[in-house]
Amino acid sequence: MKEMATTTTEIETVHPNGQDVDGEEEPKIHTSRVSVTTGTVEDWLWRGNNALVKNMSLQIYSMWVYRVERRPPSKDEDAYSRPRHAEIDFSSDYKLTSSHFQRISSELRVPMFQGYIMPPSHRDRESACLYKQLLTRPLAVPIDERPEDIRLVASFAPLCGQQEATVDGPSVPKDKWAAEAFHKS
Repeated sequence: MKEMATTTTEIETVHPNGQDVDGEEEPKIHTSRVSVTTGTVEDWLWRGNNALVKNMSLQIYSMWVYRVERRPPSKDEDAYSRPRHAEIDFSSDYKLTSSHFQRISSELRVPMFQGYIMPPSHRDRESACLYKQLLTRPLAVPIDERPEDIRLVASFAPLCGQQEATVDGPSVPKDKWAAEAFHKS
């Protein structure tokens, strides 16, 4: 489920031929549109540390939380409007934190995970268990000094547990280990 969020920025530039702008002439203002493509999985991974969403799995998050664009600030500073919804900021290092926030839904929504095709466990137990773990574990991108792509990979570390070696011989067959991995964790 890919959603597209766009933001607009305005940049002042000098006169088109490179000269300074005279007092009579207005400076040219070029507007550029920046498109950032994100989806529910990215929103979930950068959901932040608020107590309402911190420990939500992807499945629960998709049922109860959705992204909303921020309204421009009110011109009337004295105006107070009572909040109608629970609105939560994203993680401070998320690319949409300044333009969007998370809103708690008042009614259950049925999640649609496009691109997720979970095979039946009798055909491919390992993949089925991995999908179940992805949907039911509260993974999140850590906030630290590492680059974003390294932190994104690190957020999936809980799903990459080492296969335990047995004392009496070789390790457990992959098929058997996958069948029991979800039940042990």
